[in-house]
Amino acid sequence: MRLGRRSILHGGGEVAKQEVAVEWVLIMSLQWVVGGAATAPTTHTMVQFQTEDSCKAAAQEIKNEMKATIQGAETQARVVCVRRK
Repeated sequence: MRLGRRSILHGGGEVAKQEVAVEWVLIMSLQWVVGGAATAPTTHTMVQFQTEDSCKAAAQEIKNEMKATIQGAETQARVVCVRRK
């Protein structure tokens, strides 16, 4: 897990550096339209990507997979990566 730094101001005015864990979370929302009727959207969360690049690569793979057509159905997907401390 990658560590980031943040500054903390103490009561006496001194600044201390504290290391905080940084991870990336992938959030994916899917909805299918079958025969013109939309299904209820579902949301999935995948956690613990150590870098933004690895999260974005996974998101792109999911987007590519969702582009594949299934006869009689349309898949709508929204995939985003969010930084979490």
